Amino acid sequence: MTNQKALVLTSGGIDSTTCLAWAVRDLGAENVLALSMFYGQKHQRELQAAADVAKWYQVKHLQLDLSNIFQFSDNALLQGSAKAIPHTDYAEQLATGDGPVSTYVPFRNGVFISVAASVAIAHGATGFTMARTQTMRPALPTQIAARPLTTLWRKQSNRAPAAS
Repeated sequence: MTNQKALVLTSGGIDSTTCLAWAVRDLGAENVLALSMFYGQKHQRELQAAADVAKWYQVKHLQLDLSNIFQFSDNALLQGSAKAIPHTDYAEQLATGDGPVSTYVPFRNGVFISVAASVAIAHGATGFTMARTQTMRPALPTQIAARPLTTLWRKQSNRAPAAS
């Protein structure tokens, strides 16, 4: 049995589900915590999918409400916006737009990483991970420059957590 514990930031999508599956495979379900964030998004499908995936893998699942943080952002993904969610890829959106894509939630993943680190430490996790796709990188100006499906933080002896 392992003494490692992991927090997986999960959206219910294929990438974060893969991260969760790998964590359960490597550490056991009892050593994995799934974390999802409600940030004011218009659709609830991803949160329900995240809960369903956590249930499937038999891991504890937490959902936090961060919607107040993003309440002043007017972009297509958020409930407070009248903008329609575009159904084109980022490259097409960038080619026709002026500035960030309309689905860009300012520093969303940065906030998610900060919150996930705090929750991971509070729950005794020795690391946490999140997934993102490479196609997001050029479209999101404040996107964290992490590799897809990579561990972002691991506890190291008595030192403060460091990004890897």
